[in-house]
Amino acid sequence: MLRGKLISGDYPVIYITVDCLRQDVFMACCESHGQSRSAFRWLYKEGIYFPRNLSNYICTPPSMSSLLTGLYPSFIGVKKWSPYSYHGLTRFQKGDEKAGLPSGVQTLAEWMRLKDYVPVGLNTNPYMIKKFGYGRGYEIYEDFYEEGKNLESDSFYPKAELVLKHGADLGLRFSKERFFLWIHIMDAHIPWNPPLMFYPNREELKHINQGFVNLFKDQEELGKVHGFSCRNRITLFDLAGQNLPKLKLFLDQCHKVYEASIRYIDEELWKFFTTLDSIGLLDRSLIILTSDHGEEFGEYGFLGHHNLGGASPVLVNTPLVLRFPRAWNISANVSPYQSSGVDIVPTILDLLGQEWDFLDGESLIPVVTGQVQQRPVPVHINLSNGAHFIYKDGYKYINYPKESFELIYKEDGLYKETVIQSPSPQVIEEFRRHYEDFVSSYGVSEGYREISTHEVYDDEIKRRLAGLGYL
Repeated sequence: MLRGKLISGDYPVIYITVDCLRQDVFMACCESHGQSRSAFRWLYKEGIYFPRNLSNYICTPPSMSSLLTGLYPSFIGVKKWSPYSYHGLTRFQKGDEKAGLPSGVQTLAEWMRLKDYVPVGLNTNPYMIKKFGYGRGYEIYEDFYEEGKNLESDSFYPKAELVLKHGADLGLRFSKERFFLWIHIMDAHIPWNPPLMFYPNREELKHINQGFVNLFKDQEELGKVHGFSCRNRITLFDLAGQNLPKLKLFLDQCHKVYEASIRYIDEELWKFFTTLDSIGLLDRSLIILTSDHGEEFGEYGFLGHHNLGGASPVLVNTPLVLRFPRAWNISANVSPYQSSGVDIVPTILDLLGQEWDFLDGESLIPVVTGQVQQRPVPVHINLSNGAHFIYKDGYKYINYPKESFELIYKEDGLYKETVIQSPSPQVIEEFRRHYEDFVSSYGVSEGYREISTHEVYDDEIKRRLAGLGYL
C-alpha cells in the first residue's frame, strides 16, 4: 500500500523539470554506450518510466502551471466542480498589471506544507519568477532571474552545474528534515551553451544560436501571414525554395547542439545524484524527472516550440520517470500507461495521503501498484490558436472549430502516428463528446493568453528574455 507512504518516514521529494527535453533524446542518453555517467540511464533502470507521457502545452508558462498545480492550463473560466473561478493558467491580469498563477490556485509547495514538508524551489526560467506566483508556498525560492544571482553577463540562464550544486547544498542543509526540492534546468533551451567537452566548436555554436533566433523570427512572420491551419499548413520547407538543402543542414546542426546540451545536463545530474548519495539522501528520496515540452527541428516543418505545427509529438511527448525510495522495493519497469503532466501533483498527494477533489490529473500510484492498466479519462491539450487535441486509448483526436476540421490518428509507437481515413462513427462520437464535455466544464473557451512583459520586467530581464527567444 503506497498511499500515505511518504509521511510514514523521512522521505525527501526531489522534483526535476528540464526545459525542452524530448522523449527520444532522453532515451538516446539511456541507450548510449559513449557516456558512462548517465543520470537518465540510472533513472530509467531504477524507476518507473512512462514513454507515452504527454505535456499539457507546448511552451513553458501554461505547461509548468500544470506540472506544479495538477490543473489544465488551456482555458480561462469556471469549472463546474471546482471551487475556483480561474486556475492552472499563467495569464496577464489587467488592473494590477501582474502576470502569474491566480491566488486561488493551490501550488504543490503549499500542498507539501500541509504535510510538514519544507518546500525549496530553484527557478531558472523568467516566466516563473516570484511575482508571477510560482514562489508561493516555498520556504526558500531561489529565483535566479529576479534576484540576478550568479548570472554571467553573456548568459541568459544559470548553467546546470551551478543550479544543481546549489540544490545539493540545500539538500545537505535540510537533510535532517522532511523536505521537498523542485529544480528547473534551462540548458536545453536556446541559446545553447554546452561546455567545450560536449561541443568544442565555439564559433559554429555562436553561428547556430544566432541562426536559430533569426529563423525563429522568420517563422513568427510566417505565422502572422498565413496563420495556423489544419487543412492547408504552410511550413518553413514550403518557403525555402532552392535553400531547402541548406535549411535541412542547419536544422540538423541545431539538433546536434541540442543533443550536446542534453548530454551535459545528463552529466551534471549524475554529479548531483552522486552528491546526494554521499550524504545519504539518494536512496531515501522520491525522485521525479520530467519536462514542460519538447523541441522541433523540422520534423513537422517548423523550429523550436510554437503552435504553428499544433501539438506535434516532438513537442508534447516528454519523458516522465518516478524513482521511489529504495526501502519501498518498487521494481523498475516501463509502463504503457498514458500519463500526463497534470498527473504528477495528484501522484505526490496520493503518496502524502492528502485528499483532493478538484484536480484534473490522475494519481499514477494505482498504475505503479498494478491496480489500473488503462487511463480512465482522456488527456486534453488546447492551444491558443483554438486547436484542441484529445488523447485516449491509443488514439489522438484533433478538433479545430475555425476550419470545421476533425482528424483521428492511431499511435504506431514513439513519434509515429497514422491517420485513420474512415474512423468508426462510435469513435468519432466518443471524442466529440469528450471535447464538448471539456469545453462545457471550463466555461468560456478563450485559450491561453500570452503574458504581457512590457510592464512587468526591468530592462535586464527583458534582455535575457530576448536572448531566449521570448521577445
